Amino acid sequence: MEEGKNHHVRFDGVVTAGNLLSLLGMVGAVISSVFYVAVTVGHEEERITAEITLREKSIESLQQQLIAARADEAERFAGIGRRIDESVDAERAVIAQINAALSQINTRLDTAILNAHPRPLDGVTR
Repeated sequence: MEEGKNHHVRFDGVVTAGNLLSLLGMVGAVISSVFYVAVTVGHEEERITAEITLREKSIESLQQQLIAARADEAERFAGIGRRIDESVDAERAVIAQINAALSQINTRLDTAILNAHPRPLDGVTR
């Protein structure tokens, strides 16, 4: 092999042990480089896959926390709604008692007024 113009290697038809060893060295270097790139890419792929898995688990955990928080909030609001309903029912009961008491008072007042100023049966006023 000779070095030709522009520093390119030119094969002149003679194979020597040195040429073969040089060629084997270049092939070995290329194979080593390819193997190194493949291993590096493989490790990077594993790292990325592990990171994706970790993020997916983190997202699932956050989703579960959000679902639990929503359930807690729903239960809390349901409890508030029940207490409001109970309060409204109690207020309605008190209002019904007040109305009954006012009705009794009105009946007594009507009776007292009629007893104090009885009307004549014939419709004549005094």
